[in-house]
Amino acid sequence: MTYVKTKLKREIIIDSIITIHYFEYMKDFVFNGESHNFWEFLYVDNGTVSVCSDDTWLILNTGDIVFHQPNEFHAIKSIGKNSPNLIAISFVCDSPAMDFFIQKSFTLTENERELISHIISESRRSFSTPLHIPSVEQVQIKDETPFASQQLVLMYLELFLITSIRNHPENIATQTSLPKASPEKKATKQARLGKILHEMELPISFTD
Repeated sequence: MTYVKTKLKREIIIDSIITIHYFEYMKDFVFNGESHNFWEFLYVDNGTVSVCSDDTWLILNTGDIVFHQPNEFHAIKSIGKNSPNLIAISFVCDSPAMDFFIQKSFTLTENERELISHIISESRRSFSTPLHIPSVEQVQIKDETPFASQQLVLMYLELFLITSIRNHPENIATQTSLPKASPEKKATKQARLGKILHEMELPISFTD
């Protein structure tokens, strides 16, 4: 018998990690924005924030995520009654499949949230830099780490991105341009709509 090896295709390859943050913003926090030449996503673990991507604003609630492609300007503002808990992860990836995430925002499934949790857990095992300080611009590796913890950070991140593409194939760009309406007005409008739907005993959906 002659055995022949088969090289398998890898659709998503993460080259390196820039930052991994898990922090609580003050309820009146405002970040005026930045842009950089690598990918970043922002996940709302709890609370409500308004996020700007280039010239487009959108509202993110608990469980929502938004992706920022390289060189895309992005800013954030807390607009809820309580302090939001956010996860921000930035990384380098040149895989063509990442085009899926351009101008993407959606709500994570339970499985996707678990993968985010695994990324954070392995990051705490791998990095000496604190995750709760947003000003940190480079992660530092601990002198001693569990076996393959750094690799698991990359693998969980790649798995999260692959799973997201599989789970949300119908999602197109969900950011809604708000050239004339402020984030605060949109949040108020959604609150009023939610109250009306609740009184009518109808399911609430804020999908634009």
